[in-house]
Amino acid sequence: MTMSNLKLKNTGKIVYGPNVLTSIIGLSVREVDGVHALQGRGVRMRIEDKSLFIDLFVSVFSTVQCSEVAFKIQENVKRSVESMTEYKVESVNVNILSVYFNSQLESNIELPQEQQQQEYEQ
Repeated sequence: MTMSNLKLKNTGKIVYGPNVLTSIIGLSVREVDGVHALQGRGVRMRIEDKSLFIDLFVSVFSTVQCSEVAFKIQENVKRSVESMTEYKVESVNVNILSVYFNSQLESNIELPQEQQQQEYEQ
C-alpha cells in the first residue's frame, strides 16, 4: 500500500493535544545552539483554524548574539511544527528574558556590595 493510497482511505480526523504542540516547540527551541532554557511562561500559542501563532520566552548564553539565536529559533520551530503536524506557523515571537553567564564568567564578575544586596531583595 503506497502513501497516496493511505491518504485516500483515511476517513478519520487528526487532533493534536496542546501538550504535543508544546513538546514539539520546546524541543525545537532547545536544539538551537546558544539557548540556555525556556523561561517563565516558556511557550504560549494561539490556534486559529490550521494557523499557529507562537510566543516564546527564553534565556540565552552570554557568548552568543541574541538576534542570531532568535532567528535560528524561529526557523527551527517553524520547520519542526510544519513538518510534524498539519499546522501552518504564522508567527514565532521570541522574547529573550535573560542572559545566562556560566559559573566561570560569574566568578570573574564582582558586583558592588549595594547591587548584590538589591538582587537578593528582589
